[in-house]
Amino acid sequence: MQSSPMTLSARAHAAITGVLAVLFVAALSPLADVMVPALPIATGEVRWRFQVFGTMLAALPQLAFILAAIMAVGVLAGHRLAVRGASIAALVLAVVAALLVIPFALDFLDMRRLVPIERKGNFDMAAMKTGVFGGFCFLALAYLGWKGIQASVKEKTTERKQGQGLVVGQD
Repeated sequence: MQSSPMTLSARAHAAITGVLAVLFVAALSPLADVMVPALPIATGEVRWRFQVFGTMLAALPQLAFILAAIMAVGVLAGHRLAVRGASIAALVLAVVAALLVIPFALDFLDMRRLVPIERKGNFDMAAMKTGVFGGFCFLALAYLGWKGIQASVKEKTTERKQGQGLVVGQD
């Protein structure tokens, strides 16, 4: 049984639109944090890749939470397009996470050789945390996106005409 979104007042709709705008801007913040170390682009350098990929993987939990909040507000308020947009963004980020985890792990092996012995333990733990959370975020974002797409499908409604109803035993 599917239920329709609750009926909200015009004031509530205005507030929800503002909340969605704030959440959208909040989602841009981690992306900006990734872009700062990424410039200038130096894909041939292991240090650059390790830093940028690590920063991107570390930003995924915050992005996942913000996208989940956008979807929750959108579902409760009946903003189907907000839910659909957040779902697509979650699926895109899931693909990005999947594509970054393996190169991050390979760059970790290269970078580990450059770390002094006394710092290897901390370096290993930080890199492992980032990689493991990247993998978990891949799963969570993929699930969030999949469920969000299902939630954003427009419900089928049939309009009843006056006088139309169930007729039993009519030839």
